[in-house]
Amino acid sequence: MERREFLNMGLLSVGGVLIGPEFTYAETLKEISDSLHNTSGFYDLVINGAGMAGFYAAIEASKRGLKVLILDKRTSPGFDIAGKRRLWLNTNGIREWDDAMIDLFCPEGERNEIGEPALSGVARSCYKNELLLFAGSLKKGMLRSLLVNGIDVLLMTDIWGVVVDNQNQVCGVTIASKHGLYFVSCGSFLDVSDGSLFTRGVLGLAYEIKEAGFVVELEGVSPECPNILSVDTSWGISDNCVKLHKGKKFPDQYLLEFRFRVSTNDLSCIERQARLLAAEIGKRLPELSPFLSESKIRYWALESSLSVVGDIDETMFPKGYHMFTAPEIYTDCEDLSSLYVNMRKVTGMMPRYHNDRKGKFVIYVGGKTVFACGDVVREDGFKLPLYDYIPKRLSVTEENVPLLIAGGGTAGTAAALGAMRKGMTPLVVEYFNDLGGTKTVGGVSSYYFGFKDHKLIKELEVQIKSVADTYHLKTTIPRSFYFLKKLSEAGNSVIHGAIVCNVSMKGRSVDSVLLCENGRLRRIFARLVVDATGDGDIAYFAGAKYKMGDSRMGITQNYSHWDIPFRPKVKNYNRDYDIIDNTLISEVQRGLYLSHYESHFYDFYPMLAVRESRRPDALHCLSIVDIVNKSVFPDTIVQSRSDYDPHYFSSSELSRCAFLLPHFDNGSRVNIPYRCIVPKEIDGLLLSGKAIGQTYKGLQFTRMSADVTVLGYVSGMIAADIVKTGVRPRDFVVNDICKELKAIGYLSDDVGVSRTSDTNDIINQLLAGNNYSWLSCCLQNRAEILPLLKKEYQLSKALVLAKALAWFGDCSGTKQIRDELEYLYEQELIKGHSSAYYEEYDGTNLYWHINQDIALLGMSGDRDNHIIVGRILSGTTSGGRRVPAKDAYNEGRIDLQLIPYYNRIINLCFYAERNPSHLFIHGFEKLLDDVNIGGFKTTCYKETRWRLYSANLELFIAAALARCGSVRGIQVLLDYLDDIHSDFRRFARKELFAILKKDCEYDIVAWKRQIDKQTFPLRITPLVKDIEI
Repeated sequence: MERREFLNMGLLSVGGVLIGPEFTYAETLKEISDSLHNTSGFYDLVINGAGMAGFYAAIEASKRGLKVLILDKRTSPGFDIAGKRRLWLNTNGIREWDDAMIDLFCPEGERNEIGEPALSGVARSCYKNELLLFAGSLKKGMLRSLLVNGIDVLLMTDIWGVVVDNQNQVCGVTIASKHGLYFVSCGSFLDVSDGSLFTRGVLGLAYEIKEAGFVVELEGVSPECPNILSVDTSWGISDNCVKLHKGKKFPDQYLLEFRFRVSTNDLSCIERQARLLAAEIGKRLPELSPFLSESKIRYWALESSLSVVGDIDETMFPKGYHMFTAPEIYTDCEDLSSLYVNMRKVTGMMPRYHNDRKGKFVIYVGGKTVFACGDVVREDGFKLPLYDYIPKRLSVTEENVPLLIAGGGTAGTAAALGAMRKGMTPLVVEYFNDLGGTKTVGGVSSYYFGFKDHKLIKELEVQIKSVADTYHLKTTIPRSFYFLKKLSEAGNSVIHGAIVCNVSMKGRSVDSVLLCENGRLRRIFARLVVDATGDGDIAYFAGAKYKMGDSRMGITQNYSHWDIPFRPKVKNYNRDYDIIDNTLISEVQRGLYLSHYESHFYDFYPMLAVRESRRPDALHCLSIVDIVNKSVFPDTIVQSRSDYDPHYFSSSELSRCAFLLPHFDNGSRVNIPYRCIVPKEIDGLLLSGKAIGQTYKGLQFTRMSADVTVLGYVSGMIAADIVKTGVRPRDFVVNDICKELKAIGYLSDDVGVSRTSDTNDIINQLLAGNNYSWLSCCLQNRAEILPLLKKEYQLSKALVLAKALAWFGDCSGTKQIRDELEYLYEQELIKGHSSAYYEEYDGTNLYWHINQDIALLGMSGDRDNHIIVGRILSGTTSGGRRVPAKDAYNEGRIDLQLIPYYNRIINLCFYAERNPSHLFIHGFEKLLDDVNIGGFKTTCYKETRWRLYSANLELFIAAALARCGSVRGIQVLLDYLDDIHSDFRRFARKELFAILKKDCEYDIVAWKRQIDKQTFPLRITPLVKDIEI
């Protein structure tokens, strides 16, 4: 160990960050460069594996001036310590660590989360002779350090091939992600994958995994418990013992490690064996030691440690190919110090190559093929340092199965259980090593809404609780283990660590699915595929059309990332972070980066909780019409139950007019027909989970986890019958399935009675003051109901009918609405609008009555409304700063903590973009000058969370201004062409095109040239769009 050399590690910045709502970190952190904005498209070095070896290599190479990309198939760096939960190191060698190293492993920010008072020594993190760690601290610190040092990071991405030129010189790698197959150009490649398994596979070398290790986290351990406990030979544990290590969180928290012999190189089998053994240990904790009689397993490692044996002949490497086999485990601090020195030496030998070589072949596990790549990847104006890979004649492992379930999450595991009920054992492919998806590896273990009293849900919860009690399991572990146990007992195969990356078609039918499993491509042929990926990935690769987000801006619900809770909570552990487009590589990476910055130090779940993604076209598209009318379908297969919770203020016509505000409850279950899970144009495929045929509005009533579970289960039953009968999904008749579901109590005998849509009755209900009838009225056919409304209005002159007419674009009653609006606005001026107004979407209060009238006048198209609307606009301000929530749950809801006049301004924009006028320019420009409204464009991923909805508002103002002819509005739209959010960039481009009648895409210089040709104010550009249902 070279002490002086190591003390010059010289990281620019290390240690994790916990972001607060006031951006306390922004004043102290150095600015972080945006990752993946390498405009040259070439890397000096690509590193496979973001464990400690890869991390050190990347840092050292970057210090030498090399442009580095580090990739990892996982969602966080640090797999060899944090991922394997080996959260202890013998303190031998810790005195050799410099401040940067200590800050990486034990950052100061974690101190508030340490609940073990007996710790002392370095960073108050030592217990006896061990340095104790938090997994979250290491993951946060490693990612931040990589980004601060200018190293590009790609997570959830697996390398499956190495590209060489005619001289057998490395010139790139081929990678797989949930978005497809890509090529990365580079001069050198370094493999530091776990056990060098990638190198062994790609070179076709023989190896054997002899043994594996696994770690579980316990709570309720008595401090008198010995560190080493003997077990009987029958337990199947190596050396007939398990070892305990002190935890850092609380006095009764311990980490239990054990090792076991394996007889396969199949990592999925090894991970399954590890969890079955771990659960058996949990079951027998009381007999293991009396000091463990009250103990429970509260969490366990994301993956196993592997003991790999087998020689590697480095003479087989192409030029520029490098490899380093890191230790299986790090025993003490000295190990990491030595590792750092070794990685400095490895990277110090790498020459710098010019980007002038042409790829000729791809070497991959199982073969070698001619290389061909496509265009550079562009995502809504962002050019990524990736190229589309064109797969040609790949010789990969192939497998034929009757039924393939893509995704082992909330819907996918349930689909497997449903298929098992019908006597079929499907093949399940899943990215994580634990089953259950959002409710397990996403941490969303409870039920907010949904049909929670469904018989299936009750049965599952009883069985999961029984598993928890029997095996002494806590948190999300009982659920994931329950699924593992059920599938294993039935003989189901599960491929873990699998990334679905392509689909092959036979005509318009899905023929096979291409997976990347731990660096190896596999092709699965199936008679039928169930797409339970959550994002409609199979449907997308198969060419199905789809929609995303709302109809105005394409905005999806914001996503969350959950911390792993442990008593007491430092603060609320579930928080909404941002909006991301999960279909884009850069957006997924941005979501992962931000979640690391915001998360707690103790630990956080590995999966982003993304609420919304693709909605593939299906034979039926469930809409708000179906929900309001309580539509009954002859092919109803499941029912869902939720209020309207879009995690967004919603720009739709129904919401702006206060007819469908957040948390509206339709008061009944929603019928989902079989046709919603049958793709409209693709055969050989069933949809399941959230990614089914439905509108943006419809999704809000079907997305709850209980309902996704039941739909998954039923889709699995149906899939099994389709495979048995051999018919196409579109030709399958569900009558027998429905009878079976009713017989077992999974579908009500009476799935409801449709609401009548008699127009005269609806009008009478409106006159009688039935607020629910507003929705029924708004969703009627305009040609049928408008004449009746006009006739009745002539008789009654009822204000409620004037508003209904305005909704349908009729001006007959707008004078009445204006009169009411003037009166209400005067009342607000007298009473005032509190600067502490917290948005609860109460449609009955004065504020929302005014908002409703503004929106309805906007729907009417009457220009006489401009005067009163202009007056309100002139008197409108932000109302003050963003109003914080007062309770723990809503503290995490970024969509509810808004400036006091947020929704007022949105409704003024709603009016102006449909009825633009030069009269409104000054009022909107004045709003942009308000420090609480203007200047919220974000270009750095770490600054998004509490700026998001401020930016959203600013963008709506800009669109309204631009449509009114203002150069200021055009300039703000232009500015948002390089915002960090792809949704905002797309919207800005679409608005500029609509107004300027020319599409310069995302070329800001070209747009500026186009703008310079204009004379301002421009002619107005009214928004014309369909009503969103």
